[in-house]
Amino acid sequence: MRGQDIVKGLGLEGKVQSAADIQQHLAKILGIDGTRLCLVQKVVAKDNGGFEVHITEGACTAGVHDAPEPHCAFTMGVFIGSISSFTGKRMTGKETMCTGMGAAECVYQIDPLD
Repeated sequence: MRGQDIVKGLGLEGKVQSAADIQQHLAKILGIDGTRLCLVQKVVAKDNGGFEVHITEGACTAGVHDAPEPHCAFTMGVFIGSISSFTGKRMTGKETMCTGMGAAECVYQIDPLD
């Protein structure tokens, strides 16, 4: 819900489709000048209509480096909600790399449900 609320508040529901625009908006909303949830480093469009999101300095993993599995359910939910709202498509997600497990960045696979 948080991701959807952010996009709705900006008046951008269903209006953003490109990876570059999504990256720009998320970096501003969630980064140093926004909520400070994380630093969005890269958003890459996938062939299936989804996106791969790369972040560093996520709040969910602050001080965690030895988690046994991906650790960032809240952050992933923000990406699922915001990208769903930006694109107007229902999305699901999975974290495939996590700094809480010692990776250099967290990586999320955000994919369409339909």
